[in-house]
Amino acid sequence: MHGRHDLVGGGGWELLALAILLAGVLEAGALQACAVQAGARSGAQAGARGGDQGGPQAGAQTSAQKPQAGGTAQPWQTAPAGELSRPLMPDRSLEPPADQVPVLIAYGLGVQRYVCKEKDQAKGAWEWTLKEPQAKLTDTNGHEIGSHSAGPTWQLQDGSKAVKKKLIASAPALQVDGVPWLLLEIESSGKGALAGTQYVQRVDTVGGAAPATGCDAAHAGSTHDVEYRATYVFYKPRKA
Repeated sequence: MHGRHDLVGGGGWELLALAILLAGVLEAGALQACAVQAGARSGAQAGARGGDQGGPQAGAQTSAQKPQAGGTAQPWQTAPAGELSRPLMPDRSLEPPADQVPVLIAYGLGVQRYVCKEKDQAKGAWEWTLKEPQAKLTDTNGHEIGSHSAGPTWQLQDGSKAVKKKLIASAPALQVDGVPWLLLEIESSGKGALAGTQYVQRVDTVGGAAPATGCDAAHAGSTHDVEYRATYVFYKPRKA
């Protein structure tokens, strides 16, 4: 016991202090390593969020914009067949035929234009009837790539075009003020991204529903624009 007392009472305190100092250095190093790892994880998560918000990683949002040979893919370029996954539909009637694959995704932002008309089957009753959409089509970064207008028609800046051929299915929007989700058979032309497309879905709609009031005999023929946005997914047959 006497020897142990001398160790602490003499140079022992210096050894103890040195041990505490070394432990502190090791602990600081460990904390720094953890901070670096946490920063890396935070950066990766921020990058993922940036993709969801239309930032530099926005191409991952739709999984559509994968680089093509010879350069970086543009959002309005047609993706190779099989590169896109079909979006999940709340109603199976909105699904195009099984041999169709999505090749292009565009975002519409504009108005649904309504005209006040007397009902065909109820004389004396009036309602807002859809006249036409008027919207621009954009990519995931908000760059304008074409337009959407009466027909309905989709026209891209590359010269390709698609026009409604037949309404296949309609389902209520998930938003109470949204225009319905649609599946349309279309007829395409031109040599651009819409060439060969046969179906289009209108999904993720917000706004655009007809006004509930304001249409009567005194307002016959008047028009009313309702702002809306939607996602358009174009399909063509899978290559053999």
